[in-house]
Amino acid sequence: MLKNFTLSILLFFPLFAFSQDREEGGNSQLQRANWEKLITKDPKTGLIPRNELEKSRTEMFRTIQRNKSSRVQSAIPNVKWTERGPNNIGGRTRAMLWDPNDSTKRKVWVGGVAGGLWFTNNILDEKSSWQKVNDLWDNIAVGWIAADPSNSKIMYVGTGERGGSGDTGNTGSSGSGGAGIWKSIDAGTTWKRLDSTIPDYVILGNGAIWREIYKIIVNTRGEIFVLNYGGLFRSKDGGTTWAAVSGTNAPSNDNSERVSDMEIGSDGILYVAEGSGLFAAKILKSTNDSVNAFKDITPEGTFKKGRVEFALAPSTKGEKQVIYA
Repeated sequence: MLKNFTLSILLFFPLFAFSQDREEGGNSQLQRANWEKLITKDPKTGLIPRNELEKSRTEMFRTIQRNKSSRVQSAIPNVKWTERGPNNIGGRTRAMLWDPNDSTKRKVWVGGVAGGLWFTNNILDEKSSWQKVNDLWDNIAVGWIAADPSNSKIMYVGTGERGGSGDTGNTGSSGSGGAGIWKSIDAGTTWKRLDSTIPDYVILGNGAIWREIYKIIVNTRGEIFVLNYGGLFRSKDGGTTWAAVSGTNAPSNDNSERVSDMEIGSDGILYVAEGSGLFAAKILKSTNDSVNAFKDITPEGTFKKGRVEFALAPSTKGEKQVIYA
């Protein structure tokens, strides 16, 4: 009897303490994260078994694909659902792309940080509806959408969102963790996840970096630049393999909080911003479009510490490139 009573107290205490902390005005987001880690982690290792979660998601997707015509995707018999809202509150939409394949310039793609990928065929029509692409992706935390300017039928969707707030940069503490990059080669009709970007939480240095994709840019040669949890990476083969961007004065990939933004000029020159609450704010410019060397172009006395985001004026380039930061 005493053993059962003690066990009940131990099970109840974390929930009680969590509730008490929230009532006392603590950091409820952090407390919730700690609580969910406590109830999810492996008791033996103390770590969350994320790789096992990936395996489960993959098996679920395969099962659904094998059973498309079966009752797995069938509606519950004699049950009808009606949406009841709320209809006046939108989710966080951080990704948007005008479809480069639509000559009328009316088709738009958007992504929600926990709601997946959607599109509308006529953004100008007030009565047009949004259509979801697929509810059964392994991950629907969409944070970025990009198209290949050399072949507009090739499109990329990055999952996960930028973590942190204020000037803390990329902390990897997103509300909805991602699971890599999805690619389409038929203008968005079908999508497949790039195997090279499936997060591996065992090999932290090489795998977990793909759990959050902050930005994707494709240059006119079809090379993909990705800013993710681990820093800045480039693929020259459509996402099959990746290499960290490196070279003289290259952006630092040794800390995910350091690299905060990137843009490519109309002349192929890559610009990269660094900075967070821990690191000095900088803007770096590649010396040529091969992106193998950089120079620091940060104006003296302009920036201190803090996350830097910037934009390039598309009407300018080269030494006359106008930058807003």
